[in-house]
Amino acid sequence: MVSLGRHGFLVSVMGLLFLEWMTDGNLATGWWWIILGGVMWTWWARRK
Repeated sequence: MVSLGRHGFLVSVMGLLFLEWMTDGNLATGWWWIILGGVMWTWWARRK
């Protein structure tokens, strides 16, 4: 996986969340992405 740095990773997660919300408008899926992104963000930050 390409390392984009802290901000790059966060922006990519938010971008995927935004695209998901724009394509189907499924808020449940959007919240799932937020939770998943938060967990991955915390795990990735602790790896550093």
